[in-house]
Amino acid sequence: MSRKGHRIGLKLFSTNVEAIPAAKKLYKKKCYDYIELMAIPDTKAELIERWEGLGIPYIVHAPHWGYGFNLASADLFEHNVHEFDCVRRLANRLRARYIIVHAGVNGTIDETIRQIKILNDARIIVENKPCVTAKKNRCVGSSFTEVKTLMDQTNSGFCLDVVHAVKAAVTHGMQYMDYLRLFLSLNPAVVHIADCNISNQFDEHMSLGLGDLDIPMIISLIVRSIPSAHFTLEVPEKSYTDLKQLEDNSAMLARYI
Repeated sequence: MSRKGHRIGLKLFSTNVEAIPAAKKLYKKKCYDYIELMAIPDTKAELIERWEGLGIPYIVHAPHWGYGFNLASADLFEHNVHEFDCVRRLANRLRARYIIVHAGVNGTIDETIRQIKILNDARIIVENKPCVTAKKNRCVGSSFTEVKTLMDQTNSGFCLDVVHAVKAAVTHGMQYMDYLRLFLSLNPAVVHIADCNISNQFDEHMSLGLGDLDIPMIISLIVRSIPSAHFTLEVPEKSYTDLKQLEDNSAMLARYI
């Protein structure tokens, strides 16, 4: 269900298979176009088989630092390679178009570049981050310059996380629309969309319309700036057995597009 070349996706997790019946129902209703599946480490093979059998397009998201996957850490290199091999196999089985990675925390951009080159997967796209996490870890890949350097040095694509960009703008005392315009010049293939407050610099994900962001203006800017993109809804879900919040947010996003 393309909308002027743009597609809507639901963010789900490889372990929450309780969402599968509702996901199948909503896909048949054309409420969304693809699933972005977060690869939770050690997901059992039988769970992966259930996702594989849906016949729905996928994007795969590699684990982030909270799961121990940190591309900016040289000490975690062997672990990162092992975890990414699992992600790669999942992406292969699901025929995923992209594999989204975070650039890591508390390390160096040079180390992130080195590891992405070794991982050597053309499907990798790098997601921008806020400047700091809620636990005060410093994020790699929060600025336009860092993301562009990562893309240029690794030949990777780009995933624009709107909330992460807004939070980085808050840290730097910039207008968030100006920060978004910078990132849009990198022609993101995937856009993570959610709402948030602009009173703090820490990552959060709220349903569209419940935060401070001018969501219609942001969507209008994105649609005007890039001819096609995958819009993944990263909003909270009260019940993965019915996906009601994701359904409502999808309908709202479709109207704005």
